[in-house]
Amino acid sequence: INGGKVEKAKKYLKKEYDTYESQIALFNLLRLRIETSDVYDDEYLHKAKSIISSDFQHIVAASYDKLGNHRETKLYLLRTLLLDDSERCVGALFPIYQEEEKEDEPEYVQNECVCFLESPEEKLNIAIHNDEVLKGLNPNRFANCIHFSAEDPKISSLMYSQKQDVVRFNSKDYKLIDIKSSSSFFGSYAMQQIVS
Repeated sequence: INGGKVEKAKKYLKKEYDTYESQIALFNLLRLRIETSDVYDDEYLHKAKSIISSDFQHIVAASYDKLGNHRETKLYLLRTLLLDDSERCVGALFPIYQEEEKEDEPEYVQNECVCFLESPEEKLNIAIHNDEVLKGLNPNRFANCIHFSAEDPKISSLMYSQKQDVVRFNSKDYKLIDIKSSSSFFGSYAMQQIVS
């Protein structure tokens, strides 16, 4: 594509978004910026953050990836997967979690972990995130987990529990079988999805 035409297209898309708040114009502006490695952390990117769709959360993640912002890339990829756990993002999640320093597994249930509960009737995987991850989302069951904010009162009885504790969740008693850090759990999950 001719560089002059691309710049004209970006100006047109900015004007269309500024005038009509067209989400299509905003999406295409951000896509063009990524394709031309001309990405900015500006008002347009911030507007896209608040649009709750997997496509917008994914393009925000891709923008932050181009900017080299590892934390925001991971945050918005995870948000994308909580809206749509399609293969397009699971593969992108794996290298991000692999680059992180290996951390010890948590000794108790806390923010940024996955806990595994078991009762005679069922097994549950509960992923606990910081508020920023789930803000405005109605998450799916990505990685076979039920997803909660660490601030959610529904899981208050789980917080700070240790392996083998009996915990109460949804008015039922469960044994806390295991606890994994979000990084190790989602990294392993992504790897399994890539190789299967």
